[in-house]
This record gives sequence, C-alpha cells and structure tokens, in this order.
Amino acid sequence: MGDSVENCIVIRVCDFTITPWLQYKDEPCSVESGQEFRDEILLPAILDAIKKRYSIIVDLDGTLQYTHGWLAEAFGGLIFNSRLNASQLHSLIKFKSEENPDLIDDVVSILNKDYYM
Repeated sequence: MGDSVENCIVIRVCDFTITPWLQYKDEPCSVESGQEFRDEILLPAILDAIKKRYSIIVDLDGTLQYTHGWLAEAFGGLIFNSRLNASQLHSLIKFKSEENPDLIDDVVSILNKDYYM
C-alpha cells in the first residue's frame, strides 16, 4: 500500500480504491469508503509514523473524482479518531496531487475545520 522514501512513506489512494465516493463502510455499495481508508490505512500509518519518527505522503492521484463525503471521512475523521489536532496531522502528513492540485487545498481545508469535534 505504501512505498518507503527517505524518512517517509507514500500512501497511494489508488492502491486502495479508484472510486473514492462513499463516506461510510456500511453504505450499500461495493466500493471502498473513506471510513475504511482512514481506519485500515491512514490510522495505522499515523501510529507507526509517530512511533518510528517518519512522515507520510498521501498521493491523491490515479482515482476517479473524489466526493466530499469520502474526503471528509478519510481525512476530517482523523482528528476525532487519532486524537491528534490539525497542526499535528499537518506535521505528519503531506498531500500530493499532480492531476488536481486544488484537491490538496480541499483536504487541508477539511483538516482545518476539525470535523467531528
């Protein structure tokens, strides 16, 4: 799911799903949800990054269009579920998108809104 780069790990969303549409894992469809991405990929990576002192790059490229619900659950839900604040998450995670650089602003905005708090 992730490639190591000097002192960081790269997580490609497209390795998890090319259809980042659903917010919750119990929605009646067969595509992967933002909740699953957060719980199965991001949270374990964050805990490992804190323990081993590395950073995370989330590569947002290679998928079909994201829904706001998927982004809000995957990234906004991190604040509640990791017990870290937005500043701490920003220091651990960087976002990359060559296909749609504005998507990075959307994710950063979601993190800064402190969803679920």
